[in-house]
Amino acid sequence: MHYGDFVQNYDRVRHGEKWGGSDGDYYRALPYRDLSGRHVDVWRVRSISFQALLKEVVQPLSQARNRALRILDCGAGNGWMSYRLALEGHDLLATDLRVDDADGLGACSWYMDAVTFEMAQATFEELPLCDGQVDLVIFGGSIHYSANYEETLTEALRVLRHDGQLVILDSPVYKHAHSGGQMVKELYKQLQQNHSIDPHVAIHENYLTPRRLQDLGRQLSLSWRQLEPHYGWRWALAPWLARLRRRREPARFYVIVGQRQS
Repeated sequence: MHYGDFVQNYDRVRHGEKWGGSDGDYYRALPYRDLSGRHVDVWRVRSISFQALLKEVVQPLSQARNRALRILDCGAGNGWMSYRLALEGHDLLATDLRVDDADGLGACSWYMDAVTFEMAQATFEELPLCDGQVDLVIFGGSIHYSANYEETLTEALRVLRHDGQLVILDSPVYKHAHSGGQMVKELYKQLQQNHSIDPHVAIHENYLTPRRLQDLGRQLSLSWRQLEPHYGWRWALAPWLARLRRRREPARFYVIVGQRQS
């Protein structure tokens, strides 16, 4: 009941923006191809991030363990990442608040003829796992929906093995907090105008900054490693163009890897 209004509003936005597909081909092609043609640029970025995740985090950790990994896909959406990682041979639990058949955990049924993984409706703050149960926790395009990063990461660390890793990717990062604040104002105005919803029904942190990450690392005894995949020259030049046009800085996206300090 606490999250009901947020889920209802989020469903309205996602349906209005026409996320999701009508058959298994659409879901099984993600993130490398958007067969709907509606969100090609978003999926291009996510495909590049995912390749970096595989190469720089998942494969090295699996090799170090000499086994398949137990992975929590936190805020999994339609489950595309769990599907891809299950294809790699890993054990997955996909969690999300939304169980929508087109854009939530309900869409995971399209993958089950090829792989099997577990699903659970759950919040960031109450994960349905015992302590120290997983090797890797992934927040793929999801942690910016957290109301409190300290609480979210504390719960992630609870279910993570002591030598495990957590990863944040596809969430907006700004060098300056005032730029993130301006983005939030623009986003809320757009939500009200285009979808007639009150975006204040649920409070989220919405973005990250280097300072916020540094503070979280100190509070939770985490060390961070930041990877910046190459998303293309247009993406690389965006901050320079924004300064020339006197606009706010654009969001940057990184693969951010956290690990407990020894």
